[in-house]
Amino acid sequence: MIFDTWSHDLRLAGRGLRRAKAFTGAAVLTLAVGIAATTAMFALVQGVLLRPLPVREEERLVVAWMALPGPGATHWAFRALDVEVIGKESRVLESVAGVSYYGAIHLVAIENGQASPISGAAVAGDFFRVIGVPPILGRALTPADDVKGAENVLVITHGLWQRRYGGSRDVIGRRVIVGERPFAIVGVMPPNVECPHGVEAWMTLAAGASTMTNPGHDAVLRDVDLMARLRPGATIEQARSELLGLTSRLEAEAPVDTLVNNAAGNFVAKSETLSPRAVRAVVGIVLDGSLHCTLGLGRRWLAGGWGGTVLSIVTSYAWTGSAYVLPSAVAKAGVLAMTRSLAVEWGGRGV
Repeated sequence: MIFDTWSHDLRLAGRGLRRAKAFTGAAVLTLAVGIAATTAMFALVQGVLLRPLPVREEERLVVAWMALPGPGATHWAFRALDVEVIGKESRVLESVAGVSYYGAIHLVAIENGQASPISGAAVAGDFFRVIGVPPILGRALTPADDVKGAENVLVITHGLWQRRYGGSRDVIGRRVIVGERPFAIVGVMPPNVECPHGVEAWMTLAAGASTMTNPGHDAVLRDVDLMARLRPGATIEQARSELLGLTSRLEAEAPVDTLVNNAAGNFVAKSETLSPRAVRAVVGIVLDGSLHCTLGLGRRWLAGGWGGTVLSIVTSYAWTGSAYVLPSAVAKAGVLAMTRSLAVEWGGRGV
């Protein structure tokens, strides 16, 4: 989506933040954002966390995401590349890191042939520098860990260290299989560092992309919230204003990341009465239109290395057939075959 205009309306949201599984806000500011005929909301969570974290100057921490109003659309994440740009260009935020939109998720860890559940979260390599917490053992994640090709590493919570490893200092360097990929434990955090809520182990966003999601969608996948630290003396209003401007520009410059094929048309008539022009009219709109739009946008995605998503909406009679819908059935069955074929051809290339 492209943000055409940003309005300046503000509203103060309550404490009952539905996104509490990852962050629980003490104060939320939302900004109305015009997207075509829809209104989106931009949220900033400052101070934060009903259970205080043992971090330095917690009141300077900010968590941000976008949200569309209405049921089921209250949390709209950033692209990881957008967070990187914001971190480089911001004059109000001292440091910035991405945190997986999914929060802490359930994974299976295998060690010495034994499988056990573990709650893991993907964060940027700068995450621990942003929140201001050094490890009590080993080291924290770093930006060098958060690149493709780097060794997969984990930092674990104090609770997991005590419960699973008995507080042994030999935990550093231990090898664990998570998501069918090997990880090395490199650090242990102090007690009560639990961000997002419920996490037991942190991996990098790069490792998370290969473990939890499709790694080909880096440029377009919206699966990262922004966590940042305000510069000394900076205010939430200044951060809000700057983020509005940066996000507006990034949205305008961003490539189209999703195509929905939902063209439809039909002549409800006995099949033997249909003229060639009648059939061509429906097939031309539904099948040809979907095909050419998909090929055109797909070429751009593949050439730019962006990746993207195609959603083709068909109908049950594309499989089963039905009376009096021949042009539509032919066209929708073609769209279905096109989508399946391109999934085989392009799926491994990020589309």
